[in-house]
Amino acid sequence: MLLGKSVELACSEFLVGQFCLDTGSDTSSLSAVSSSIFCTEEDNSQPPAECTFTENNYPLEVLRVLNQDRKKGCFTDLILKVEDCVFHCHKAILVAVSPYFRAMLTSDMLEQKANEITLRNVPAHIFSLLVDFLYTCQLQIDQENAQDLLETASFLQIKPVITAGSKFLSARLDIYNCLELLNFARIFDNEQLYEDAFNFALVNFCEIIQEEEFLNLEAQVLAQYFADDRLNAKKEEVVFDCFWRWLHQDVETRLPLAALVLQNIRLPLIEPILFRGLVKAKKLLLDDPACRVLIEEAEQLREKSVQTRSQMKDPRMKLRFSMTKEVIIIVGGYDDAQQWVREVWCYIPMENTWHALASFPGRNQRFATVAMNNNIYVIGGQVDHGRMAETLADVWRYNSLTDTWTQVASMTKPRHGHGVAILGQKIYVIGGKSGWAKKFNDIERYDPVLNIWTSVTRIKGSYLEKPVATVVEDKLYINGYFYREPDIMHVYEPADNSWSPMFSFERVQGDGIETAVVLNDLIYFLVYRGFDNFVMVFNPQVSECVQGSRMPDGKYLYSYGATIVGDKIYVAGGSRLDASVNVPMSTATTLRWIFGG
Repeated sequence: MLLGKSVELACSEFLVGQFCLDTGSDTSSLSAVSSSIFCTEEDNSQPPAECTFTENNYPLEVLRVLNQDRKKGCFTDLILKVEDCVFHCHKAILVAVSPYFRAMLTSDMLEQKANEITLRNVPAHIFSLLVDFLYTCQLQIDQENAQDLLETASFLQIKPVITAGSKFLSARLDIYNCLELLNFARIFDNEQLYEDAFNFALVNFCEIIQEEEFLNLEAQVLAQYFADDRLNAKKEEVVFDCFWRWLHQDVETRLPLAALVLQNIRLPLIEPILFRGLVKAKKLLLDDPACRVLIEEAEQLREKSVQTRSQMKDPRMKLRFSMTKEVIIIVGGYDDAQQWVREVWCYIPMENTWHALASFPGRNQRFATVAMNNNIYVIGGQVDHGRMAETLADVWRYNSLTDTWTQVASMTKPRHGHGVAILGQKIYVIGGKSGWAKKFNDIERYDPVLNIWTSVTRIKGSYLEKPVATVVEDKLYINGYFYREPDIMHVYEPADNSWSPMFSFERVQGDGIETAVVLNDLIYFLVYRGFDNFVMVFNPQVSECVQGSRMPDGKYLYSYGATIVGDKIYVAGGSRLDASVNVPMSTATTLRWIFGG
């Protein structure tokens, strides 16, 4: 019997194990031969009567030998002719990877019994790369061949190459090739590349519309483009101007399709004066019945919106993400049943409306969040495994223009209960814990451009429990959670990478800061005191503090979030110690509180 080396080794170890344990002879020292299949040195039980042997390299070794045979023309059963080249192949390999070849070689087609097949409209140099991939699992992709590879792989239905080619092109999208690749993906029904190119075009709207390729978009694609909330247009009149340029590129052909595109432009959002001069002055549109109806409806909607906001539910009255200057995003949290949810909601204060966004896809719970450059970062936290909790270093970024989540570089260490702040276009993470006992007093910094975390320094003194971080005039101010007299705030100055302590304000023992926000260079601490919540206003320039108002309905309230919109502090959610239920969102000024929405 002929045995491969791996099988021979497995059988030898199995027999050695049987011999050493069964004979009881002096040769039992042979049982020290390493074999994770059978037993360890601590396992003195009888070995199993049979075992399962796995050789992970076996498939690659088989492919390597088949590839050598293919190149020699040995043991192959099919010849493929492509242009002037001849490729010796194994039918089994082709049908295993390509549904195209499976249909060709297993159906009633003439090619089923043929020993030679000619492939037409396939470049030989591209097909050579694909055949090499089938036998080696390696593919050489570059800027010159990527599109041809993806086109041929789509034709032959070789899914791994389609995925690899799509990722390669998506990573190299720019304003010059974006629309070309968008059209390419549409023709070949490549959903991933189409989505990536489409999202890129949405974000880079102002640059994309300057390209000649923009005027060649099909009406259906342009309608989808204009309908998307994520279109990065600051003013709707710019969108209409793009539509008008596109229409005049080929009026005769495109006028019957004009209403299809025009209905996705939010005409009521155009300023009234501009609307009369930019839209109603277009006789070409007014002469078209479908377009005229859309223009008249837009006027009516805009007029009604002056008196009431109920019409804001009409999609043509909805502000695009790029037009909304300030919104509040709520990421995850616990519901009334104390179950963790991953829903994400957007609250628009000027409309008093809520909108659902893409759900958070990560494992993170009890995380920290921070917003920078219209992106939201979810940092660290924990994930529950039954009664146990795992501390995470995972970091996710939400793009508000594309409504998508992306996992970015993880922190240098897992942590939860940490503080976060933005300083100099970088994210600072302060302290926190791993598990429930190991506490940190170090700081690490994230660079969004380089996607890199770097350890910065440590806070001198004791470890801080649930640090609260704020930034005022390029200085980082950090407080802990539970306090004893006197209370010390730590101040970090990035210019010389130095820390200094300063007294903040006196509090009763047991006071805890739930969170803090900065408004007009003042730090507003939301302090939990005596089962109630107060605002403490701290001026870091003179190290003075005054007590603000008590939060209405704030008794027993904890674990809420807070942020600044305009000149108001918005407090969202939270739980009550006396009821264990969550509460809705409220808004607050310094000394006066009102219910928000």
